[in-house]
Amino acid sequence: MYCRMTQSLYSKDVRNMAARMLEELDGGWLEVCKVANNGGYIRVPVSVNAEWYRRFCRKYLRSRRRYPKPRTIIRRTHVRAALLRIIDGREVHVNGHRLLEHIEHDRAWIGVSRD
Repeated sequence: MYCRMTQSLYSKDVRNMAARMLEELDGGWLEVCKVANNGGYIRVPVSVNAEWYRRFCRKYLRSRRRYPKPRTIIRRTHVRAALLRIIDGREVHVNGHRLLEHIEHDRAWIGVSRD
C-alpha cells in the first residue's frame, strides 16, 4: 500500500531558499569566448555562474594527474535535481545532503536571516 507523506522533510525557509537558488542556477551559467591575444587566443568570461554555486563547487574540488587545474566533483544537473527534491520535500541523495549542509552553514549568501 502506498502511503503519501503529508509533511515535508524540510522547513519552509529551506524550501524557499532552494527555490530561489534554483532560479539563480537556471538564470545564469558560465559562458566564455575566445579573444585574440599576442598571436594566440585567450578565454574571456562573458557570463558566470551564481555566486553560491561557485562557492559550493569550490568546496568539492579534486585534482587530476593529466590536467593541472582542479575540477569539481559537483555537476550542475545533479545540483538541479537535488534542489527540485528539496523544494518538493522529498528525500535527497549525496549532493542534496551536501547542498543542505551548505544552506544551513551559510544562509547570508541567499539573503535570509537566521531568525
